[in-house]
Amino acid sequence: MNKPIYMAYCIACEKRMPYAVDHKMVDDEIRGIRFRYAENTAYCERCGTEVYVPEVNDWNAINRKESYERGKEENEQ
Repeated sequence: MNKPIYMAYCIACEKRMPYAVDHKMVDDEIRGIRFRYAENTAYCERCGTEVYVPEVNDWNAINRKESYERGKEENEQ
């Protein structure tokens, strides 16, 4: 079975292109609460330009908030 190809609009290529997702760990601080979370970034597979993918952005926002909440709970103990 073939793996699905995910597409996003690339401003450099000026058309919808397949994209890949890169993962990295990010250290952040909000209101004095330090926490670490995984962040995803989508890139055009052809030229490497970062592309906007709503689902990737939503995942990052949710993951960041959950990591902040865990950091807040740990800080309160």
